[in-house]
Amino acid sequence: MRVHDTVREEALGRLIMLMSFLWRVPNNDAGVAQGRRLISAVFTGLPAAPKPL
Repeated sequence: MRVHDTVREEALGRLIMLMSFLWRVPNNDAGVAQGRRLISAVFTGLPAAPKPL
């Protein structure tokens, strides 16, 4: 497998994960805000690692 293929597969995996989260966002103002936060986190990265539960 070439590096180029691996990068494509990782990007596709991230896109599918993003879409699965957005699919569950409620169709109201709170859902719009949640979707915007999620998209922002995907494109800019998280400012810090999430705390474990």
